[in-house]
Amino acid sequence: GDDREGDQLMADARSHMSLREAIDPLAMDSALQLVYVEESMKLSRRIVAIISWLTLASKFLDGQISYDDFKASRRFVEFRAMGTAVTPDVSLLPEGFVGLASRSYELASAILKLDKDTFSEDPASPDKN
Repeated sequence: GDDREGDQLMADARSHMSLREAIDPLAMDSALQLVYVEESMKLSRRIVAIISWLTLASKFLDGQISYDDFKASRRFVEFRAMGTAVTPDVSLLPEGFVGLASRSYELASAILKLDKDTFSEDPASPDKN
């Protein structure tokens, strides 16, 4: 499920970060550079939030932490980063980056839904982080 998807997302992110698909932001026009920088930051924050939540969930499911500890530790997960949508201009960026950004958003959306269903509250509400 989400754990395997998270592992695959991390592998793809490592692959992207190792620059197998060389992206030269300086070769882009200034408007596209801004989109790339913005989307790169959102992608990084989204992946960190996904991995944080999946780590907590895994520890809970493995019995390493209690339900109450899991629920309390959620305050350290940056749920807002998960909810940041991919901008329409991202489609102008290289295909590998677009795929990674889109898949991370899909996985984050699934985690947000699971978390909301589990805890009967909106984790991205303004009073959370």
